[in-house]
Amino acid sequence: MLSVMRVPALVAVVALLCLVSEANTGRTVVASHSGSASAISVDMDPAGNTATALGGRQACASIIRNGAQDADEDVVDGVTADVTITSLPASDPAIGYAYGLLYDETNLSVVAYEGDLFLASLPGSQIFHASDDVPDADGANTWLAVEIDVGPNPDTSESGSGALQHVTIGADSAAASGVYDIILDPENSGSINPENHGRAPDTLENARLAVNIACPPTDTDGDKVYDIDEAQCGGDPYSAASRPERIDGVYANVSDDGDSQIDEALPANIPMADCDGDGFTGTAEDFVYSPSTQGDQDPCGAAPAAAPFNAPIGWPADLKTGGIPDSTNKINVGDIVTFLAPVRRLDTSPGDPGYDVRWDVVPGNSGQAKEINSVDYYYVANFAPAMLGSVRAFNGPPCPW
Repeated sequence: MLSVMRVPALVAVVALLCLVSEANTGRTVVASHSGSASAISVDMDPAGNTATALGGRQACASIIRNGAQDADEDVVDGVTADVTITSLPASDPAIGYAYGLLYDETNLSVVAYEGDLFLASLPGSQIFHASDDVPDADGANTWLAVEIDVGPNPDTSESGSGALQHVTIGADSAAASGVYDIILDPENSGSINPENHGRAPDTLENARLAVNIACPPTDTDGDKVYDIDEAQCGGDPYSAASRPERIDGVYANVSDDGDSQIDEALPANIPMADCDGDGFTGTAEDFVYSPSTQGDQDPCGAAPAAAPFNAPIGWPADLKTGGIPDSTNKINVGDIVTFLAPVRRLDTSPGDPGYDVRWDVVPGNSGQAKEINSVDYYYVANFAPAMLGSVRAFNGPPCPW
């Protein structure tokens, strides 16, 4: 028989079951109040996480769908992620939580989960589970997790940081190759305090699952330059107020990286970084825009219309303006066709009729007979730059600046 002092936990069970029933109404069912956790997050690598402590968070994992356990997999063709909570204050602890995972159920599935972690970390905890069934096969593109501590001890309300659940996500047998978002539902993700009030966290941190391809690099501050590049290029990868120095548009005549200099050159000896996020390294942009060495400080701009084709500087993949379909400031079939007409650039080298360095967007011959070859146009047709959020540029969004 439960202690009278712990009866409010039963009310919380009813409250969280109501969250389940209301999940499809579009209502905001977890309210935000002071004293909430700083974050509820999806961590694609549970290493270092425990019920009461967190390691570093990994925002993406990769699956190779081949019937074997490889890549980042924890099981065959699947990964185990942690859903975690960070810095829940002791002044407003949790007796329960709920979260919803929004994902593409036509390609992925939640196949298993393990709870009794953060919420069961204190002696005397008794966990009531009301999570959705696994494997998740209802076609709703949502999996809802619910746990409540119904133990008799009123002092088992948890606070601090830790893993809420281990969740195993698998790639379906016919899953298409690509990168899939794993999103925490903002209407159904939060903790329940001992007074049965919902607490939405300050932040929800989502993740991605790559199937049959590598995970794209991360852009922590959302400034459309990958962290690994920004750290080399003079910007702060953790601050949207500091980015590698640019010279175009609103970025001209200001200090973009936050130092006292205006439109200065990028740091030296970083040729393999992509400082403007357009998908091309400094080496490639210096090559196609020579003698200019500022191509990696300007991601957009008009495509070349006449010789010399290396001016204006901008986006090396943008080889065509206008046309049908309109190729202005975007990459589509119009850009690919320029490798063939009106002048054939493909399969040429310096000295050949038709060769122009502007089409040698992957410098060198890449082991082929000619400098401009299939590697160059294949790259234009398939690259996915940071400035487009890792979305493929071909038939994708226009350059954002």
